[in-house]
Amino acid sequence: MRIFSALKTVLAAILARVFAPLRGLARRKAVGDRAWVELDLEGKIIRASTPQDRARARLRRLLGQPEPKRVSLEALREVADAIRADGAIVGVLVRVQGLEGGWSRLAEVQSILTSIRATGRHVVVHGERHLANGDALVAAAGTRLYLAPASAYAA
Repeated sequence: MRIFSALKTVLAAILARVFAPLRGLARRKAVGDRAWVELDLEGKIIRASTPQDRARARLRRLLGQPEPKRVSLEALREVADAIRADGAIVGVLVRVQGLEGGWSRLAEVQSILTSIRATGRHVVVHGERHLANGDALVAAAGTRLYLAPASAYAA
């Protein structure tokens, strides 16, 4: 059974590589020349998701329990790399809501957003609710900051 699973994984990887250019063409057609990406940053900032985290998430989905909000720095870096590589993307809309993490992790999120901004893309940050100091640090990476009328910034 393990051999079948391994063979299936290898075959899927080969087919993904073969058909990757076609997916890119289909995406270009759907997106057009100017696209924006939306990022929702909310919850605890983690370095990377572990196999245990993924197993817990699957179990929560099976039981119908809500998943806690998390921001994976590893996944955010991968998304930022894809954004920088894609010429059709002109900007990123970042929704910041209650990020939880130490200053070093918050600064790392800010650094990732700054790297997107350094490529000439717009980074628009939107705060829907209370904007705490950590959220403000991340928001400083944006080219623009928008706050909802009912939101506030607490220093």
